[in-house]
This record gives sequence, C-alpha cells and structure tokens, in this order.
Amino acid sequence: MELQGLIADVQKAGLGLASIAYDPAAVLAEFATRRSITFPLLSDSGWATIKQYGILNTTVPETNPVYGYLPLAWTVNVRPLDLERVK
Repeated sequence: MELQGLIADVQKAGLGLASIAYDPAAVLAEFATRRSITFPLLSDSGWATIKQYGILNTTVPETNPVYGYLPLAWTVNVRPLDLERVK
C-alpha cells in the first residue's frame, strides 16, 4: 500500500493516517498483517462513514451487484477534536 511508505513523513508533520474501507474488520486485519501496514484500517461494511464523507463510488448503478465495491481513492482531512471548544 503506497500510504505506508508515507507514514513517517505524515507523523513527522504531526498528523495521523487511517484508511476506511468497506471490507470486514477480519479481512482488513489480515491484509494489514500481510502487507505490514501500521496505520489503522477501519471497516465500514455498511458504507455509513463512506457515504457521510461523500466518497462512495456512485458511478456504478445501485442495481449493479458491484455497487459500492469499486472504491474511489480520496484523501479527507479531518481536524482533531478541540476539547477546549467543546466544553
């Protein structure tokens, strides 16, 4: 996975990295082990988070059996929660 090669630079910049995929957690864990991936691979098998960020691949009609399983490659920057502002 190309992102693994960037992890040191990402962390040096004070950032974190995670990937969201539609695969079940067990599949992602096996993939991470096999590919020596050290950042979190998050399972979103119902596509709730993927849809919320607007990154579900909708170029395939919902009636097609592969709907939702052809990923879009996107980078989404998420700010850390500012707990001081929340209080």
